[in-house]
Amino acid sequence: MTIAVVCFAYPIVSLRKNPGSTGDDAFILAAQSFLSGGTLYDVSISPKEPISPGPAWVIFNSPFVLFNAYWLFGASYISLAVGFLRKTKGNHFASVFCLLFTSSMVFVELLINGHDLLPLSAALFAVHLLISYYLRRDMNFLLLIFISILLGVVASSRIIFGFLPLMYFLLLRKSHFKSSLILLVISSSVYCFFNIFYYLVNDYFQPIHLISKAFNMFGGIYLLLLFLAVLVGLFVIYKRVEVEKYALNLSVLAVLLLLTLPLAYADLVQTEFDFRSWEGANYLIIPLPFLVFEFINYIESKFQIEKLTKN
Repeated sequence: MTIAVVCFAYPIVSLRKNPGSTGDDAFILAAQSFLSGGTLYDVSISPKEPISPGPAWVIFNSPFVLFNAYWLFGASYISLAVGFLRKTKGNHFASVFCLLFTSSMVFVELLINGHDLLPLSAALFAVHLLISYYLRRDMNFLLLIFISILLGVVASSRIIFGFLPLMYFLLLRKSHFKSSLILLVISSSVYCFFNIFYYLVNDYFQPIHLISKAFNMFGGIYLLLLFLAVLVGLFVIYKRVEVEKYALNLSVLAVLLLLTLPLAYADLVQTEFDFRSWEGANYLIIPLPFLVFEFINYIESKFQIEKLTKN
């Protein structure tokens, strides 16, 4: 159904004179530069709109552009995430998840516009499910390397997501130290290598504009306070959180909300609460699948408690 909607709607939206989102243009231009032997960021949409997608994310998904299948980009990652969800939670859970996730306005807008934040959200959720399911077991070493590389690619999607490998290490280190350390080392290496390499080969490494954008939205003091809040959160995770006591999904959701909610609100303030030009709302798609997952878990557990009480 998702593929059918995109197949019909995306070409129409992308051919409009004023298509709105430039999220698809940014990714496609960077991928075309890579495929033609360029340095990814030697092209630009316009001087006022730098390219945000990071290098490893662009390179890993460049086949969608190479084979003129960009319209399948979002649908492919959504299918991947739902497939893992069916494996880990069952068909009924996955069906309810699909209904709630695809009903949100931000999902519909990003799907039709072809913005890469939607496949990014689905990819992060899919990697999260892989980590949740396999990392707690005695997994094959090659599978651990594969999951670690995927996490590094997802972390590289935006320069501000470089904390993801460290976050998963801190959440899992007490119960799975060796596996979580390998996850941290490999995924951080992927993130650092591609960002540093393309920073050096480009006159202007465009993804870094997100940091200056954050300074403009928050101001130096508020951005410092937000950074300190993230550090405090990671310290609390390091000292107190144990996977056996706290749900991994809930912990990741809390961290993602701590990052995306201030970004979305700051952008809304900058637009003077003009919801029609509120691009910061797009970042809310990142924690959305985790929120839906947690909501369904809560409803299921509540019904199970009620059944046990009645019995």
